[in-house]
Amino acid sequence: MPDNKNQHFVPKCHLSRFSNDEEGRSVNLLNIRSDRFISNAPIKGQCSRDYFYGKDLGLEKAFQSLEGLYSQGVRDVISGNITQGTVAAINKFSYYQFHRTEAAAKRMAAQLENMVEAVDPLRLIFSNDRILPQNVIILQALRLAATSEMYLDDLRTIFVQNNSSTDFITSDDPCIITNRWLFQRHRTENFGLMNSGLMMILPLNPKYCMISYDSQVYETRDRIGGLIRTNDARDIDALNDLQIIKASQNIYLSDHSQADCIRDRLARISHLRRKSWYNIQVLTHDGNDDTGERYVNLGDKVAREGRKSLIVSGNLYPSPPNWFSKIKIRHKPITHFKHVGVGHVRRKEWLTSSGADSYRSFALAARTNRM
Repeated sequence: MPDNKNQHFVPKCHLSRFSNDEEGRSVNLLNIRSDRFISNAPIKGQCSRDYFYGKDLGLEKAFQSLEGLYSQGVRDVISGNITQGTVAAINKFSYYQFHRTEAAAKRMAAQLENMVEAVDPLRLIFSNDRILPQNVIILQALRLAATSEMYLDDLRTIFVQNNSSTDFITSDDPCIITNRWLFQRHRTENFGLMNSGLMMILPLNPKYCMISYDSQVYETRDRIGGLIRTNDARDIDALNDLQIIKASQNIYLSDHSQADCIRDRLARISHLRRKSWYNIQVLTHDGNDDTGERYVNLGDKVAREGRKSLIVSGNLYPSPPNWFSKIKIRHKPITHFKHVGVGHVRRKEWLTSSGADSYRSFALAARTNRM
């Protein structure tokens, strides 16, 4: 087999931490569709496809450097030697991991197809042969990740040390981006990287998990340095539920005795799993007011009758039935808000014309590249 032909979209350096043997060669998994538990599944064949990123191996080799820094970062966390470099390496790996999975590629491809259907249902402009192949979609997403990772620099990072009898689990789509504050206080699931209340979560192994969060909206309890220790299995369940909700096909676990518990939790919260993790709206021009042009959701039919319209798309994010108890919403969260499309943001300069325009340009580029 040619070198690097079998390309992992969740790398072995992550999955091996959840191995059920000392050599890191196999892992236990629960397949969601079949509800089948498989023990000792070879890690070599998990979360991988031949030439997933294409036959140009430059990207695959670039990931090897990122994965090396991540592996060292996890070792630092386990040994208690947490530095700024540790945090930076794990955060960077996590954000790129969010964009590089097969599930992410399928989400983007489906979003693309639905956007084309919304703007060109008769295929007068876009033909099916112009839909981008999977490896190109992934490449575009990773390029956009490179231009947007700066919006995560202000997040504070802690590591949860799990002293309970319940292990952390992982999945084939393991990096979680969510926003407890917006879900609970504003009842909205539409947000982006700039928005106040953002959280990014990645389990590192059965006993450690990374959480990066907006410290102006959340405060931590029982934090000692960069660690929060907990022996409360309910906290571990809350973080594991995010993996169960967002997993595409497989949930991975180290301890086979935990399989029935994970299966039960999957059945209990299966209604929170989505068939699609994006939404698309067609907004139709409905006149002007003091703030400029006004667009409303009047339905696709109106939008197609020659009136000016906007296609607004965005990702949807998981919301668990219970949240990790050691990170609470502050009594008086600090946010910055002005009546612009970006909503509540973490930095005031992001509300200026240049900041807002920069973010809108990033969002527009994402939509344009996907088409």
